[in-house]
Amino acid sequence: MKIYAAPPEMWEQIHLVHDTTYSYGQAVRFLPHRLVMRPREGHELLLHSLNLTTSPPSEIRWHRDLLDNVIAHARFEEASMAIRRVL
Repeated sequence: MKIYAAPPEMWEQIHLVHDTTYSYGQAVRFLPHRLVMRPREGHELLLHSLNLTTSPPSEIRWHRDLLDNVIAHARFEEASMAIRRVL
């Protein structure tokens, strides 16, 4: 069966959690991070929702690059011994 021939309520849905943690021996300050973690949408892929959280907390701004990729830029204010991203 072709996915585009079926009504949206019959489309397959996937729930994906991506969790990345980096640990350090002492507290460090973080430079801005460029996060390329979101899939590119098209006629065969529709993203219903996305939630990106970081620890320590960060200000996240979303942008599109020249190739139409969605990029998150995270700016951290506080130092930490670990950084964690959950998507």
